Amino acid sequence: MTRQHKALGMVLLSARLKTSEIERRLRAADLPARETEGLGGDTVTVDTDDGTLFVTAVPRALTGEDVMNNIHPLFTEEDEIPALGNHAAHLVVVAVNFEAEGTRKVRRHLHQLHARALKALSGLEEVVGYAIDGTTFGPAALRRELADEHSAPIDLWAPAWVWSGDHGITAYTYGLAAFGHPEVQLVDADVEVAEAYVVLSDVAAYVIKGVDLEEGASVGWRAEMQVGVEKRPWVVDLEQPAWQLRMH
Repeated sequence: MTRQHKALGMVLLSARLKTSEIERRLRAADLPARETEGLGGDTVTVDTDDGTLFVTAVPRALTGEDVMNNIHPLFTEEDEIPALGNHAAHLVVVAVNFEAEGTRKVRRHLHQLHARALKALSGLEEVVGYAIDGTTFGPAALRRELADEHSAPIDLWAPAWVWSGDHGITAYTYGLAAFGHPEVQLVDADVEVAEAYVVLSDVAAYVIKGVDLEEGASVGWRAEMQVGVEKRPWVVDLEQPAWQLRMH
C-alpha cells in the first residue's frame, strides 16, 4: 500500500506574503516554483525527484497553544518572544512523497528538500519564528540551523528537550519518528543539562544518517562517549517505544 510521507513546519510572519514573493525566493534557490491554487490559501508548488513541496500563505496566526506553549528556551531569545506572540500570518511549508516502502533514505531526502525551502524563505524580513509539532523556534535559531548547507539541521528535525527533576535529568527527542526511528531519551540520568542535550542531539544525528540502534548494544560516536541502549516507553507518549540511553 502506498503511504504518504511528509516534512511539515510553519514559518511565522509579521505580515502576509504574496505568492509572487514566495515563488521568487524559491526560484532563487534553484527550486522550480510555480503558483497553484488550493490548501486553503495561496500556494506555491515545487516538483522534484525527492518529493513535492507546497508553500501556502495563510492570512492568520496560529493559536497561543500551538506557538507560545512550545517555545524552546535554547532556540528562542527573550527579545524574540513578543513577535512570536504577535505574529499575523504564517506559511505552511510541507514536503510530501508517496513511497510504498517509505525507506529512511526517502524520508531523509524529503526533509532535505524541506530544509532547502526553509533556508530560501528564512531570509525574508517578515519571518519572526518557526513552529513544528511540539517546538517553536526564534528566527535567529532558524537561520543559524540552516546556515551550513553541508550540515543537517538536526535541531529543526528532532529537537531535544531537557529538564532537571528530583532524581536526575530527563530528556527526549521529538521528531525521529518522521525518519522511521523511535525517539531517544534519558530518564533520571546523572548528567548535567548541557551534556544531556549534546548526547541526545549527537545520537539523533547519528540515527538520521541511517544507523540502527539495537537493544542491549553500546554505541559510541566519539572515543570519549559511550552509551547503552534499551527499548522503553517514550516519556511523551507511553504507547510509543523509544530508545532509552544509559550513560557509561
